[in-house]
Amino acid sequence: MKRTFKFTASIGLSVCSLVGYFGTGEASAQQHRILKRQTGVPACGCGQWTCPACQQQTNCLPSNQAVNPTTQDQGSPPLRTEPLRTDGLPNSQSSPPSMSDQPSGLPQTAFPQNTDSTQSTGTAPSSSGIDFSQIASNNRSDTGQQSSFGSSSYLNNAIEFQGDYFGGQVYSLNGLLIPSNNNGQLKLAENVSPVPRDRIFINYSLFNRVPLTPGGIDVSRFSPGFEKTFLDKQASLEVRTPFSTTLDNTIFTDGSSNTGRLQFGNMFLSLKGILIGTESWAITGGASLILPTAQDTRITNPGQNGFGNQELINISNQSVHLMPFLGAIATPTNDTFIQSFLQVDTPLNGNSVFENVGNSQFVKTGTLTNFTMLYADVAMGYWLYRAPGHCQTGILGVIPTLEFHWNQSLTQADSVSTDFGSIDGTVSRFQNFNITSGVTFELPRKTRLALGYAVPVGNSQDQLFNGELRVMLNRFF
Repeated sequence: MKRTFKFTASIGLSVCSLVGYFGTGEASAQQHRILKRQTGVPACGCGQWTCPACQQQTNCLPSNQAVNPTTQDQGSPPLRTEPLRTDGLPNSQSSPPSMSDQPSGLPQTAFPQNTDSTQSTGTAPSSSGIDFSQIASNNRSDTGQQSSFGSSSYLNNAIEFQGDYFGGQVYSLNGLLIPSNNNGQLKLAENVSPVPRDRIFINYSLFNRVPLTPGGIDVSRFSPGFEKTFLDKQASLEVRTPFSTTLDNTIFTDGSSNTGRLQFGNMFLSLKGILIGTESWAITGGASLILPTAQDTRITNPGQNGFGNQELINISNQSVHLMPFLGAIATPTNDTFIQSFLQVDTPLNGNSVFENVGNSQFVKTGTLTNFTMLYADVAMGYWLYRAPGHCQTGILGVIPTLEFHWNQSLTQADSVSTDFGSIDGTVSRFQNFNITSGVTFELPRKTRLALGYAVPVGNSQDQLFNGELRVMLNRFF
């Protein structure tokens, strides 16, 4: 009887063991299929919520689930190095994994919270070594410091140029000053970076004593615009639409012209792209284009003895400027940068001059073509302060900058003879050197505010202002 009972019990235990073995295998396979369906990636079969193959986590496995790379074949389940318990589960887990979206039975530290600090996404860098997809994203670095509007690439730590220029040629007719552009000619190196970026912005400049009249006047210029990248953020298009409170485009021969009129300037377009670069330096290139959207200049007799104003000369604003350029940028460290532009401003055509020959009939007497200009600009800066990574308010960064700007004419001034006198340039050649110092504040919500002041050095007859106060606001997206 005892032998029969022992034999029956042995058979029962064997059957239970086989059922448990195959049942466990079927449950594991079912769990494998569920994981594969939920995650959309091949499941490794380990059933752990910290497994990269199951959860697509970029974090390493916990130390108690380490994988031996020497014994694991590609595509095979990760091997465990810790001993298993008698129930088949690792010592670090007391229950089967949950199929819910949240981990079960695991400490919170196994799943880092999503904070402001950047996390590796596993995205491959671009062929040039620069992560252009992160430019102007305003994320924080892994060290908790502000990452220069973007990625780990040092190039994004270089902020925008301040600028220095009130361009445009000034002519003279019998001692009467006639500006070719009373808003001032724009050039590229004004609130711009050699690296393409996505942003909207507004530039403000207060120029002191601009020689548009014999005593000079103050000009307030605003230049709102935007820059939009394309080609995977390796190129961008920039648009500026300047306007100013400046000298009126109607200039009276007796010098009584209005000096506080709102005038719209010429539209500025710029196409820019990365030519070659690495993580710490880059060469860019492109071209700017100035379109004649400002009003014509009219030289008018103010009228006498009850007679009204009479327009004597009309200088048509029709010159288009093509301005090719090269840019360079280098960031020796995460906190320092140096950048430069070299640009040539070439007028493709001149401004036609028409004079009144009587009975309000105007005939063309000549063309005034502005200087062909060479612009050389160099800027350097240093991140003096960076806020900790958890900061979301206040000033997040302070960056003082110093810039040097050289503006040189490559051609001589034009002149046109009329019945009212000869229109000549106030200088036959032009050269100008300006120094700009400033500070930029990095603010929350991907915003930068820059303050600067430019002063001319030497070349008193070619100075276009006594001083320039600059305020620039950028909002990146």
